Amino acid sequence: MTLKSRIAASLLLTGSVLASSSAFAGGNVNVSESVTLNAKPAAVWALIGDYNGLYRWHPAVAKSERSSSVRELTLGNGAQLTETLLAQDDAARSYSYRIDQSPLPVANYESTLSVEAEGKNGSVVTWSSSFNAAGSTDDDAENVIRSVYRAGLDNLAKLYN
Repeated sequence: MTLKSRIAASLLLTGSVLASSSAFAGGNVNVSESVTLNAKPAAVWALIGDYNGLYRWHPAVAKSERSSSVRELTLGNGAQLTETLLAQDDAARSYSYRIDQSPLPVANYESTLSVEAEGKNGSVVTWSSSFNAAGSTDDDAENVIRSVYRAGLDNLAKLYN
């Protein structure tokens, strides 16, 4: 089984599509993962700062289609996620989004992806979120989200280190 298939399978853990309420911001589970890269922040942001370009660096994402602030991601196994861009600051190299629909065991999910300088020529990418577990325990939902983040960040490490 390929890495994309394993990640996609873990994303389908609940087997159903869940919707997040836009009226509730965040949740009681928090996840944050980071990676240090041997690349200047501007170069890293050129890749990950494209809200519609997740498929270029995350191994589970096969396709992304964007209409205004909404992107629809298609995973390698055909599962789909709908996400809405909440804020983007290219000067600060960060964007925040929420999940509207997905097979993930989360509700009220909001996340931020950012790039900061590390030393003279390096950068740190941080992916963090707040959400409530849905259809699973907090620990299980946290583990699923952490594995999604690690897969993307670990792939960035392969690209830049």
